[in-house]
Amino acid sequence: MSLGSRHRLGRRRVLAGLSVGAASLGLAGCPAIGPLPERALDGRVDMPDLSPARQSEIGNRLFARAIDAAGGSYRNSSAQQALRRVAEPLFAAVPEPALAWEIVLIDRESPNAWALPGGKIAVHKGLIRHADSESALAAAIAHQMGHAAEEHAFAVLGEPGRRRALDQSALAALATYDDRDDEVPGLADALQRPLLTIAVAGYGPTLERAADRFLFPVFARTGHNPAGAVRLLRALAELVPDGETRTTCLISGAVDTRARADAIEAAAALTPAARRAPDGTAFTSLRATFPARERYPDLEA
Repeated sequence: MSLGSRHRLGRRRVLAGLSVGAASLGLAGCPAIGPLPERALDGRVDMPDLSPARQSEIGNRLFARAIDAAGGSYRNSSAQQALRRVAEPLFAAVPEPALAWEIVLIDRESPNAWALPGGKIAVHKGLIRHADSESALAAAIAHQMGHAAEEHAFAVLGEPGRRRALDQSALAALATYDDRDDEVPGLADALQRPLLTIAVAGYGPTLERAADRFLFPVFARTGHNPAGAVRLLRALAELVPDGETRTTCLISGAVDTRARADAIEAAAALTPAARRAPDGTAFTSLRATFPARERYPDLEA
């Protein structure tokens, strides 16, 4: 899959679990609004075709709120800088789409990472405890990059069944949006609930696999080993009992997550090995701060 290719469900639409409930994200309650256009009443509204700049504007507007709701930014500048050092080569490997990539370390022990539109990525400190190498951590970041670059959040919102579940303010904003500069903040605010709910619930097996595939072109340009992704997914799958339905933006159930690890392993066997490897110093610093533990908190902790 080339970096320039874009995932499409029908027409192009403009990903992530937070492992927290929607109420704790401040998603309860919406202001009353006037009558809706007729086409919005039955969900017959299309997702706007947003440019990378517009997506980044939406992500910027929502990112700080999501960070605070997820547990807040981890208050250690050295750890934040080390995470950025791991991520920056990955971001540089994706020149298109031209998103305003940003990454933040979250002060939360749940083993998770998530993304908002426009390239806003968060990694929980608990995930680092499960990553046994820089390539494993890079895989989690690249997976979230895939959700953002391939516009998965807006693809999900573009599904007819999901549109019917949107609240009135979101439907009204979509029905009247015309891409004027002053419309973007209102659209972001109206879509806060559905976008963050998607981040809580994940994107479904199909889009999680699409995000998994995104790491191959990124790793080819940065020297990371896909085996790190295989080990990370298998470690995360062990946290979810067979038959468990809860998901995050990295875990799509125990059985499916193991199947995704197998698929990455099979694809990696057909992929030429990278000629160089990252030096690993940034990850070593992070792992010293967040060593592995014998016991881990529940996914919802």
